[in-house]
Amino acid sequence: MRQGERFPYPRPSIRPLKIYAFDPMVARDTRTKIAVETRNEPLAPGPRGPRIVVVDYDATRGCFYTPVNLDDPAVLMQGGIDHSEGDPRFHQQMVYAVASQILGIFDRALGRPFDLGSAIRGGPPRPLRIFPHAFEGQNAYYEPQMGALLFGYFRATSDDAGANIPGQLVFSCLSHDVVAHELTHALIDRLSPRLQTEVDNPDAYALHEGLSDLVPMLHRFSFGTILREEVRRTRGRLDTVAESPLFEIAAQFGAAVGLKYGLRNARMKADTRQYSTVMEPHARGGVFMSAVMDALFQTYQAQVRDLFQIAGSPQSPGDDDLHPDLVGRIATEAARAAAALLTMCIRAFDYLPPVAVTFGDFLRAVVTADKELNPDDTSGQRAALIESFRRRGIYASGVRSSAEESLLWDRADRGIAPLPSVCVSALTQNAQAFRRIRPEEGERASSEPVARDVMSALRAYARTNARALRLAPDVRMDISRPRYSFRVAPDGQLVVEIIIQIVQKARRIIGVTVVASADGSIRYVIPNHPLPRFEPPPEEGKTAEAEPKAALKAATASPPRGSAPFPARYRIAPARYRLLYPELSVHARDVPVPQLDSSHRG
Repeated sequence: MRQGERFPYPRPSIRPLKIYAFDPMVARDTRTKIAVETRNEPLAPGPRGPRIVVVDYDATRGCFYTPVNLDDPAVLMQGGIDHSEGDPRFHQQMVYAVASQILGIFDRALGRPFDLGSAIRGGPPRPLRIFPHAFEGQNAYYEPQMGALLFGYFRATSDDAGANIPGQLVFSCLSHDVVAHELTHALIDRLSPRLQTEVDNPDAYALHEGLSDLVPMLHRFSFGTILREEVRRTRGRLDTVAESPLFEIAAQFGAAVGLKYGLRNARMKADTRQYSTVMEPHARGGVFMSAVMDALFQTYQAQVRDLFQIAGSPQSPGDDDLHPDLVGRIATEAARAAAALLTMCIRAFDYLPPVAVTFGDFLRAVVTADKELNPDDTSGQRAALIESFRRRGIYASGVRSSAEESLLWDRADRGIAPLPSVCVSALTQNAQAFRRIRPEEGERASSEPVARDVMSALRAYARTNARALRLAPDVRMDISRPRYSFRVAPDGQLVVEIIIQIVQKARRIIGVTVVASADGSIRYVIPNHPLPRFEPPPEEGKTAEAEPKAALKAATASPPRGSAPFPARYRIAPARYRLLYPELSVHARDVPVPQLDSSHRG
């Protein structure tokens, strides 16, 4: 036995990988070319991991591109492939790195490894697939039927391309915002699968879009060098900056199609009429996003006010730069506030009703979930969020006032029977899943099937306790697999919860979310409320962007336009690709890539 085999080196838990903090256009400022820390899981070429597989198939040109091997020693030594618009292997690294970071945020916020496996066409669960160059077109979107994220590439407009060169190739997969946005759509679809099926509920689509914009915007606050530079440049007045890349979504993509401030941005002033008048999903989602960002700004300002007083530095504009130590402390507080607010928003999904979700329901879910884990709102984020929603005309239904105590979901009646013991005993098995958040060699991070006896016991329990659960006992029940959440409260106590969603369809769809403690006792039964009457303005709600994503049409990719995006040395014919990379070919086989109309941007 060799010496190295007798005393093996421990595998590092972190893998640094290089990405663009924004996109290549903004990255002309070299400070936005950054490296991020991702889980150091074993990766095959692709990259192909337990939960994420990157398949670089270009349907427009009918070819594959050489997959990157992030476990190659040469790549490991330099912390990943260097930043490059012209190397598809960097593009593959970029989408994997951003997806891995966002997935880790959801893991920690939900208190469980996120189950990304999806069964397509009745087959076994498989990882989420990412196609960085799926087609040529001004688009990027999540396709639920394929269980995949598809990113397009296109040429910038020749009229007003902003900082782009007119006619240059723009790759949507190189935008941190676009990748995080589309991945968030996929994650929300797993957490609340019925959210986008409610065609009469404008809040459902808007929540999808608003949260999918909010995640990349708040995630960006974790990029220390970027945040410190913005704090220095603005003297800490982050909320009053007229033009900051921190608060724009997909700047290069937006400029390439003729938009000045990215595809969307957070600069929407509060107006109490917004909730009742703005109906287009992306614009309505912007109302939601701006409300959350406004709450962040209020919290941030309260937390850094004493720092300015101690330092004796005015926060108003001036000629003198802030001291570097003060810049670092302010940036730390801003990053902490953003991370806490993002965690609150993600955690709320465990406290949402399964159907007919409104902005008001989401606010109640955020307040209740955070109150359970953090009874004392020492940072003031719950109060700031409630006030920010009120300033935009967003109110919860079925409450007496906008006070925090009124917004909490009602506790379940004491007489409700606890969950079956078999559901509680499954806690131990699910607790073992935490070792998979940082898997060692040979471990699998795919989801385990729920035992049949657990689901049978849940169905019997729901029928027996239907009235107490606000359900109809004689109507068929669709019951979700239980979710087990393990979180650590600020006081160090472990908070364990079991979450189950039950849906019935009779004259209308009704549903409840049941939240139970570790011993099975029922804490909350959260029903959906009848939707308020929404009356969109006469000429609104008919744009291509407002159409449900369920109406996507599968079609063959459009014919190629112009030269190929990469040199021939990177292209691999499908037959040869299947010989070289049979495991990746399984994930790309028989994949009909849908092509959306260019006016629909996911």
